[in-house]
Amino acid sequence: MFTIILYKYITTNKYYAKGFYETEGKWHVTSKPSNFIKKSPIHTSEVLPDNVYFAWSVAKGEENDILSYEIYIGRNASKEKLSKFEVNPEKNSSMFIIPKLEHKKQYYWYMRITNQFGAFLETEIFSFVTGGLVERLYNAPNPFNPARWIETEFVFPMRADGTCKMTIYSEYGDLVWESDRLFFSGNNSQVIRYNGKDNSGRLLYNGTYLSVLEKKYADKTEVERCRILVIK
Repeated sequence: MFTIILYKYITTNKYYAKGFYETEGKWHVTSKPSNFIKKSPIHTSEVLPDNVYFAWSVAKGEENDILSYEIYIGRNASKEKLSKFEVNPEKNSSMFIIPKLEHKKQYYWYMRITNQFGAFLETEIFSFVTGGLVERLYNAPNPFNPARWIETEFVFPMRADGTCKMTIYSEYGDLVWESDRLFFSGNNSQVIRYNGKDNSGRLLYNGTYLSVLEKKYADKTEVERCRILVIK
């Protein structure tokens, strides 16, 4: 039940003389939010890394509470090492979308829910894994800077067991780099990492390159393409 308590502080000296300093104000006595229920993502489940959907319900401490939310997320299982996401959900919301996370990584997260008077609830820590079957080949980060030892990851769907080979061409059609032919299991998304160097070990120049992925299954061959941008 919400209550306002008025208070007043008056300072005195050892002779009980008043008037050195006086202050007064209000205390807001309120019930904090409670009964947090996480609906999505399912704990320890595997989700696609794009547009990860968070949904929840929570009971207000007071009927007319205005609840604010902060989501803390990261790759470490310790609460103290998780970072607050840079955008907050809307007040009194029950869902939120994080547009882009890394593929095939385990994430940990929790929420801090605060009413307008500062009473808050901090949830337990939850986790999920990014994965699932993406729809097409893409790479991230893009653009990327290999001069700063930043790699990019080609993420692609494998609908059945098979082999893959990645080939990268310059904008003039010259062969820059090619991978070995690699085996991947099916019905999942897979990753080929690339360090931004050509077949001779030299860093690529700034510019746009075409990556071509050839996938061979038992009964057919598929080719997917995407463009990458190198900026140093």
